[in-house]
Amino acid sequence: MPNPFQELGARDIDELYSIYSAHELFFVDIAGPTRFLTRPEFIDEFDGSRAWVWREQGKTCGYFYFYEMQRANQLANFHLALFEACGRLIPGRVDAIGAAVIGAARSLRITRLQAAALPIEKRRIALLRTMGFKEEGVLRQQFFLRGRLHDLYTFALFESSRHG
Repeated sequence: MPNPFQELGARDIDELYSIYSAHELFFVDIAGPTRFLTRPEFIDEFDGSRAWVWREQGKTCGYFYFYEMQRANQLANFHLALFEACGRLIPGRVDAIGAAVIGAARSLRITRLQAAALPIEKRRIALLRTMGFKEEGVLRQQFFLRGRLHDLYTFALFESSRHG
């Protein structure tokens, strides 16, 4: 399957904000429930980040972006959101998603991607593992969701030339 993602540029920030605000199910941090970012806050937080969107037959199927990029250290945090609109993740789609993410990271000279998932996000954890992410550890009681603190699993994907 060819790369299903298209990169969004700085001029597409309104489109990315609209996808973010319409599709994210929750946004939480350690202190308590967090409201969605306003458009100006989102633009400020997203400054310098790069994003890609996947669409099929007029539907938004998902997106990913790198944030808190540390170019000097060749690392970035990674967020991937996939939506039910485009059906199940068959193996060919998982491979295409992984190839798109790795290709984007290489184009930016990023050799370490970091990701996180709540234990209840079984599909996200399975997808990260399938894409080659390795579990690094557990941050105990890190995220507040639905009235209580939850653990957060951390993952990383390394480019073997740097970390081999």
